[in-house]
Amino acid sequence: MDYRLIDVKPIAGACGAEISGVDLRRELDPDVIAELRRAFLDHLVIFFRDQEISDDDLARLTRTVTALIDG
Repeated sequence: MDYRLIDVKPIAGACGAEISGVDLRRELDPDVIAELRRAFLDHLVIFFRDQEISDDDLARLTRTVTALIDG
C-alpha cells in the first residue's frame, strides 16, 4: 500500500507495522488519521516508537484511536 503522509514499515507479514512520520503530541490532520486507520486495517496492529507524550496527548490519542476503530 502507498501512504503519502505517514511511513509504514511492516513488521511480521500481515500482522503488525511500525508507523513513523507522525508526531503524536500534536492534533492529527484528518488525512493523517485516515492513513493511520488504513494502516491499522491493513496490518491489524500498529506501533509508534520513540514518542514522548503527556497525559493530555494520550487522552487525545485515545479519542483518535477510538475513531480509527469505529471508522
